[in-house]
Amino acid sequence: MAKSLITAVLSALRWAHWLVKCAVVYPLAMMMLLVVLVFRTGPYTFGQTLVKTVESVQQEGYVIQDCTGPKELNGMQHISTRAIRIIFSGSGC
Repeated sequence: MAKSLITAVLSALRWAHWLVKCAVVYPLAMMMLLVVLVFRTGPYTFGQTLVKTVESVQQEGYVIQDCTGPKELNGMQHISTRAIRIIFSGSGC
């Protein structure tokens, strides 16, 4: 009798664990991931960010952030500034 009671209790605990995990934990984790993915960029969606990037590349060329300054460019005058535009700024360094 005691063996079947222990088996029944353990089985009930396993089912309760499965129910809590699959009915509560996994859906809450998925909702958390969706909220993070949707709201991580602020008011911009992924498509809007991609369009902004493509438009800026079409207008300005590729922008390379470089924090070392113009000393490194002394021997590189043959690079077309129209194709690649290097912006020296302290941001992002």
